[in-house]
Amino acid sequence: MSPDARNRALIAALLTEAHQTGVLVAAAMDQNHRLVAALKAALQSPVQSPVQTPVKAPATSPDPAAEHRRNHRPGTLSRITRDPELEAFIRARIDTETLTAIIAEIAATFPPERRIGLSVLSRWWRKHAKPR
Repeated sequence: MSPDARNRALIAALLTEAHQTGVLVAAAMDQNHRLVAALKAALQSPVQSPVQTPVKAPATSPDPAAEHRRNHRPGTLSRITRDPELEAFIRARIDTETLTAIIAEIAATFPPERRIGLSVLSRWWRKHAKPR
């Protein structure tokens, strides 16, 4: 095949590809125009049905961080409070074992990314301990 024939074949292939791309762009532009028209119509038309009831948050949220934000409390939650399973594990042992023993049990039970240190447990306990 001569260089002129190869160039012509390449140009023909590129022309076909450019034509296909043009068809796709035209279809996308047409779809975009339809979307813009629908959005403009939606803005100009009145609301069909009013809101019947306001959205209310549940009284108790399973997410402790949501409760923390709802109470407008600054800062972040402790690692123990963010992990309900870890908190339940600690609460089940806090009255009968030392903090050091609880830390050892946490290390044996939980994966490394969920473990805590003695200072974290101590701070959490001082904050959540019931007065005796």
